[in-house]
Amino acid sequence: MKILTQIFIFVTIFFMLHNFLIKTQLKALNNITFKKTNRKICIVLVDGLRLDSIKYMPFLLNMIDYKNGILYNSKAFPPTLSRPGYERIFTGSPTNINGITRNFHPVPSLIPDIFLLAKRSGYKTALSGYYWFIELFPYSFNYRYTYFNNDSRVFSNAINIIDKYNPDILLVHPMEVDKAGHRHGALSPEYEKSCENVDNNIEFLWKHIKDKNYTLIVTSDHGHKDEGGHGDGNVRCIEIPLIIIDNDIEKLNLVPKDWVSQLDVAPTICDLLNIPKNSFMTGTSLIQGNDNLSVNLVMDNRIIKLNKRFPLIFASFTAFISIMITKLFYYLRNLL
Repeated sequence: MKILTQIFIFVTIFFMLHNFLIKTQLKALNNITFKKTNRKICIVLVDGLRLDSIKYMPFLLNMIDYKNGILYNSKAFPPTLSRPGYERIFTGSPTNINGITRNFHPVPSLIPDIFLLAKRSGYKTALSGYYWFIELFPYSFNYRYTYFNNDSRVFSNAINIIDKYNPDILLVHPMEVDKAGHRHGALSPEYEKSCENVDNNIEFLWKHIKDKNYTLIVTSDHGHKDEGGHGDGNVRCIEIPLIIIDNDIEKLNLVPKDWVSQLDVAPTICDLLNIPKNSFMTGTSLIQGNDNLSVNLVMDNRIIKLNKRFPLIFASFTAFISIMITKLFYYLRNLL
């Protein structure tokens, strides 16, 4: 019973402190004015999609060939794992700052992500994806559908969310490409087939949203080795695609580059929605001449500077407080 009490106190205090830290960072943005746009963003994060596998995705290739989309060769960073990749992409912060280094590290992000920044700015946010996103960004989504293993409904549920709630920024996260890579390798017919299937679903999704003022962004958290697997600095794990699709791609005024970083996604989305950035985005916006509300403008010395040890320190501090409160609780209980 004492252990359960301590766990309950730990979880309660952890989320209270976490909420306080996030709100402190968001408060630093209060003096920044912005104008809400009519643009909407749909992000499809294809888990485990390496750069050269775009050749299996004819819809995306056609959008690029017919000048409705632009393909950037993008680079991930070690560790080339999913949870660290999600954190880098959607907070814009490198791993040595955000401290998310492992997949099985179910601690919420200590840095405001783009969905939370958008939500704070009055936009409606939504998720159709793996449950890890709720663990990582617990306050960020107005509407959500999550799965634990089977992602077969991830696109259909995304369309249901669009029809029902009309979100301003939506994340769609299929896992089948990553699963095929792990089971069969990235050169297998199964991996190729999964890429084709996701491509078909992306085409169906785009036809549904293209007249609703959406910009579509397709990228990945990491690639796969030829034999399958990821996590290290193997070039096939590092090199991933970043594709931006729009009915009028030229109006976005995108920077022409051969190579970009996955850290560039978050500041680019902030500029597309015209919302403030957090203080830890180290990437560069891909919108030419529109790096609005830059990192320097939102810096605040009161914000704790995070490093790779901070999540451990944060959890340890919470554990210490919870132990002390538990001891005090049982001491007072024994006195009465």
